[in-house]
Amino acid sequence: MSAEKIHEAPKDNVVRNKFNNGHGGDGGGYNGDMEQRISKLETAADSTRDALHKVDARLTVIEKTMATKEDLHRELTAQTWRVVTYVTGLVVTVSGALVAATYFIAIHAK
Repeated sequence: MSAEKIHEAPKDNVVRNKFNNGHGGDGGGYNGDMEQRISKLETAADSTRDALHKVDARLTVIEKTMATKEDLHRELTAQTWRVVTYVTGLVVTVSGALVAATYFIAIHAK
């Protein structure tokens, strides 16, 4: 049985990535454009904070006018009973009219 190496660590114990090119962490890390990069990050943070405040303001307005689950349930129940009442009234009226028409035809159809 042969043991295969899945991952082999670098021999010099220096982690290489796209930021340090294998130079290790003792070089100080300042490469001249750091102030410009920080400035861009601060600008982005400010604009993100402003956008977040706008979203928060919109959500506050929406929450004030938003219907809750209980509101929707109450209105749906009221509307259902309104429809049931109208349909029942229509059935009673049409049934009464049919009974009257049948009675009229039975009396006058001689």
